[in-house]
Amino acid sequence: MLKGRCPAPLADWLALANDAWTPSYGAFSGQPKHDTHDALLAEQGGVCVYCGRALRSDRSDSHIDHFRPQARFNATNPPDLTLSYVNLVVSCGPNGLPKGHPDRRPMICGEAKENWFDESLHVDPTDVTCEARFAYGTSGLISPKSAPDEAAAATMIDVLNLNDETLQYERGVLLSGIETDIAAGQITVGNKADELLQYRLPPQGGWLPSLAHVAARYIEDEI
Repeated sequence: MLKGRCPAPLADWLALANDAWTPSYGAFSGQPKHDTHDALLAEQGGVCVYCGRALRSDRSDSHIDHFRPQARFNATNPPDLTLSYVNLVVSCGPNGLPKGHPDRRPMICGEAKENWFDESLHVDPTDVTCEARFAYGTSGLISPKSAPDEAAAATMIDVLNLNDETLQYERGVLLSGIETDIAAGQITVGNKADELLQYRLPPQGGWLPSLAHVAARYIEDEI
């Protein structure tokens, strides 16, 4: 996912800084934060930046995540990236239940990552080569794509819990359907480009399909 320019709601709020007030993420709330959340959702096509699940437009099942965590990149531990737009993404979760609750689903994506970061063992979701570093099987299992990136990709899969049972099942259902279409000749070399468009470009004013990048990567690898 390519990052665009800092959205106006965040830029305007940051511009309010003066001698008596310095912007901080702790003070970032209300409409400016909601509008920034919406802008990030639109930039990502309405899906989680890590797993690719579709998110609700009302922000109820997602949160703004710092890829490089606030706890480690802040004013007292520079560089301060707490309000840096290039460091802000939208991740799925939380699901509203506290940690330890018996009905709480396992943490994935930004929730699972928490304050983790390793400069030598990470894959940045905003890197244009990010998707190419992972591969998917029809079971829904995600794995590193190639040897040069294997350690970093494997680490991200583990840290983000991307092989969570439910997430793996959802990918498996999607990819098994695509494999059936390939076997039936409904997805071929000739129509691959058209097929990929539905997973690469959101419809005007809408979101991408859930797990769109997973489908696209699978088609690109298989066809």
